Amino acid sequence: MIPLARRLTRYHHGFLYAVLLLGFVAVITGTTTPLWLLIGFPLGMIGAHYFQRANLADPDQNRWWNALIIFVAIALFVEYLTNPLIDIMVFGIRFVLILTLIKLFSRQGPRDELQIYALSFLTIAAASTLNEDFQFGIYFGLYVLTGTFSLALFHLKTESNRQIGADLTRTSPFDRFYMSVLAGISLLIFAGSLLIFFAFPRIGLGLFADPSRSTVPITGFSDSVEVGDHGSVRDNPSVVMRVEFEDGPPADYGSLRWRTMTFDTYDGRGWSRQLDSGSDSSIRSHSQSYNLAHLYSDALREYFDDDDVIIADVYLEPLGSSVLPTLWPTSHLRMGPADTSSLLGTMPSLVTDDYADLHHTVPNDVGLTYQLTVEPRPSDEALRRSSGHILDPDDAAPYLQRPETDPRLEALAEDLTADADSNFEKAEAIGAHFFTEFQYTLDLPEITTDDPVAEFLFDHREGHCEYFATAAAMMLRSLDVPTRLVNGFLGGTWNDVGDYMTVRQGDAHAWIEIYVPDLGWVPYDPTPPIESTFLERAGITQMLADTVDTMRHTWTIWFLEYDLQSQIWLVGELGDMLSGEAGSSGESDTSESDGERDGFSIRPVLFIGGWLLLLLATLWRGRKHPRVESWRYGAGVLVATAGGAGWVGLFQAWSPGWIIAGGLSIFAAGAIPALLRHRRTPSDLRMATRLFRSIERAAIRAELARRPDEGPAGFLDRLAAERPAAAPHIEVFRTLYLDVRFGGRALGIQTRQKIRRAAREVCRKL
Repeated sequence: MIPLARRLTRYHHGFLYAVLLLGFVAVITGTTTPLWLLIGFPLGMIGAHYFQRANLADPDQNRWWNALIIFVAIALFVEYLTNPLIDIMVFGIRFVLILTLIKLFSRQGPRDELQIYALSFLTIAAASTLNEDFQFGIYFGLYVLTGTFSLALFHLKTESNRQIGADLTRTSPFDRFYMSVLAGISLLIFAGSLLIFFAFPRIGLGLFADPSRSTVPITGFSDSVEVGDHGSVRDNPSVVMRVEFEDGPPADYGSLRWRTMTFDTYDGRGWSRQLDSGSDSSIRSHSQSYNLAHLYSDALREYFDDDDVIIADVYLEPLGSSVLPTLWPTSHLRMGPADTSSLLGTMPSLVTDDYADLHHTVPNDVGLTYQLTVEPRPSDEALRRSSGHILDPDDAAPYLQRPETDPRLEALAEDLTADADSNFEKAEAIGAHFFTEFQYTLDLPEITTDDPVAEFLFDHREGHCEYFATAAAMMLRSLDVPTRLVNGFLGGTWNDVGDYMTVRQGDAHAWIEIYVPDLGWVPYDPTPPIESTFLERAGITQMLADTVDTMRHTWTIWFLEYDLQSQIWLVGELGDMLSGEAGSSGESDTSESDGERDGFSIRPVLFIGGWLLLLLATLWRGRKHPRVESWRYGAGVLVATAGGAGWVGLFQAWSPGWIIAGGLSIFAAGAIPALLRHRRTPSDLRMATRLFRSIERAAIRAELARRPDEGPAGFLDRLAAERPAAAPHIEVFRTLYLDVRFGGRALGIQTRQKIRRAAREVCRKL
């Protein structure tokens, strides 16, 4: 039999190592870890376990351990001086991990173990600044749960070592009630930490920590782009943005083109921005809402329809660029609550360049949330107009530029557009040629000439989006149609779990914009239909992938980018919810869209959750005091009934019917134990009989089987005589068993635990 103190020590060491391992995993999944530390820390933990098990730790060794600590600190400092590009936080974490290993080897008492707990807390706290993925939330929850049990074991172990005459024969430090209490405390600590996180006033991320997070490397967001860049990123799964639609996914969400940057000059190999003067124009805003209608012509604005718009909430990942993906045509843009710049004293702003591309002033390494109001696209008949305002020759010249090209290109363009009258009809004619005679491919043969467009048109007849867009632009320019190339993203994949669309780096795409008289610049995509690289998978695989991405999306919104504006919104929403005013207004305006976040209302969850908690609490009260003549039982049921009636009334506008129903439901929960108390004796009898049979089976294994003519009392007396070590436990079990079996005694909670413990010890002794 293992004494209590030894078992406590073994349990405590197991939980202590689990706490340290959770902190280590949270660190290595959030930053690049050198191989020597990645392998050395787990091996060091194993070595420390056997080092302590062999009792090799000696107080005289402390000076050597201290010397090792100083040596490690100096070595890491020298490495930091020679590698200034690495964050000092990384070196600090490495020092804490090495110090933890040293303490594991040299620990000699409770004081050292408390220091190890402090080091583990430093590790998990440091990991929160490095690990920006939702996985850290899982690690933190497990850390809280494991840490609570570990500290409880630490306390029990310390007290058992101090007390003389402690119960050293007990084999388990926990019973079911104690385990339940610890689990409840763990959950309360975790819930408390979440409450502190959401309620503690936000004073700005930039004052104490770097608000940035890992940027997504994006192709095509520089001042120049080579033909072929998009094909190289087609398989890149990095998420660029996630988009939620207020009215559900549009029917054509897979063909949405997210416009980012415009290019005007082609040199035969790549595109550049020659008109970019570097002087951006600020757009006036009202409460972070921007009216973008002035970026479009008067004729195009006539097609705007407030009753047929698409409302899209965009959650943009840090791109390392100030570009802002939008759809055509966007009439309004509103900055969302994820912005953090206002906390540092500068309000974000929106600017436009010479191409009407949109840029924001939020730091490029901070995510951004904004809402788009997208107007309906004019009909094809309207786009085919051939008369109206056109560009002045000087303004059109940059969009007619083309390098020396193969003469066949111009001849092909004239032949394809012979029956076309307007600019848009000419683009459609060229696009129809591509759709029927060409193929989209990423496996493009090597270009062997100085004219990739001609080789694409007349030799390979297959390519990816940049080849189609560039060829169409050169052909249209040869027909004096002002044309420019646009980079961005095409469509995305729909997440059924989170009810949003995910746009990835692999969705990068290029198309053209042509100038239509009166309407201005109109997008046209000459690339044949493209099958997404990220096709939906079937069944459980897709559901799991969507669930993981939804968790990551929620983590980003509510934890990584939770700031003062989000906090103010949350407090206001909770206030409206508790006052019963949430969603009471029938007005359809911008404030209504702010009343919910992510299309989710917490009010019904809070209502049902509180009501269920009252039901469970009343049931527990009735189980603890089942006797109706007990004043504690009556008082508990009455208080819970009143609380239930008040809680339901608070959420149901104090309706008398709801108040009565809520009170009666709670009263019924408290009365159930009293109504069922007459069934306690059969339940206790079944339990006692089951325990007696377990003793019979243990006696058979010990070759002390019950004789045919032997009653329960005689059988137990013979076992006590044969096994003196089990006699005290047999006597306890015998008394309680006979009282239940033949006396009809009802057992209480403590007595049930006592008879179970006695039966377990009898079986163990036998």
